[in-house]
Amino acid sequence: MQSHTKAKKIKTAVWLVLGLAMLVYYIISGIFAGFRISLLGIWALGGAVCLVAAALTARCGRLPLPGWLFRAGCVLLAFVAALSLVIEAGVVSMMGAKGEAGLDYIVVLGAHLRGDRPSNALLWRIDAAEDYLRANPGTRAVLSGGQGADELISEAQCMYNVLTARGIDGGRLLLEDKSRDTNENIRNSLALMEEDATFAVVTNNFHVFRAVKLAETQSGRDVSGIASPYKNTLVIHYMIREIPGMISEVYEGNIKYIEAKKRLSNPVVEQPLFLCGCKSLRRSPSFLPVQPFEQLEAHAVDRLRAAHQLIFVLGQPGGQEQILHLPLVRTC
Repeated sequence: MQSHTKAKKIKTAVWLVLGLAMLVYYIISGIFAGFRISLLGIWALGGAVCLVAAALTARCGRLPLPGWLFRAGCVLLAFVAALSLVIEAGVVSMMGAKGEAGLDYIVVLGAHLRGDRPSNALLWRIDAAEDYLRANPGTRAVLSGGQGADELISEAQCMYNVLTARGIDGGRLLLEDKSRDTNENIRNSLALMEEDATFAVVTNNFHVFRAVKLAETQSGRDVSGIASPYKNTLVIHYMIREIPGMISEVYEGNIKYIEAKKRLSNPVVEQPLFLCGCKSLRRSPSFLPVQPFEQLEAHAVDRLRAAHQLIFVLGQPGGQEQILHLPLVRTC
């Protein structure tokens, strides 16, 4: 009897502490950053649910649910927890991303303005972009962000104003001022870059993982991230918010996990290409290489998808040779 009472007290205390912690976090975040922040209400809702669970546990010793429903809830909770941990592991893994040196472009994602001045979130992104541009003088920046209903100028224009005021050459900055969300940021920015350009995405640390995956899916090539810090308690909320954000992007098909992300760019040829030789050949049981000396029509090359990269030396009818990276062709 004593052990049962002790267990009941422990479970009640756990629910109570969780509930109060969520409510306190909700109130503090709302006071300092505004209660209109996207999905901030989940902390209030979660806190209320935990307090109800604490009251029911204190009265009944456990949640008053049928056994089958309790077990189903535990299974569902375990699945959600596992999925959340996987996503958060990705988020955390890129929170310190610095980006590769010497890229052709960086894409700086916009964030909310206060009139015509950057919010802290955007200012930290601008800081990270400035640092990279100074360290890599050959890199250009695409400043991406439209104008919100309560903003006096576009986010792209705001970033341009700050960077040029700090001495960054305006000729290195391209403005993309139509985007309304991250998907549009990436899509519209890609339209301003050369097809084979290398680039990184600059955004706040909690957002890098999702932004990079969106960019890789849309561009079909490897993309690196450059993380700017987020220096207040809201970073916890934004990290948690990435869970439904990632799930939504994957469900809508905006993010696709493709292991080999370097797609072959479509060659424009008027004559067939002839395979003359190959090197660096790696065989796999589920893949076979294109046979040597086989004639490759342009439409066949278009259908190739990256798996294990091969390097083929191709000769054209005019006698001119070129190096082309081709993958193995799946046989099934």
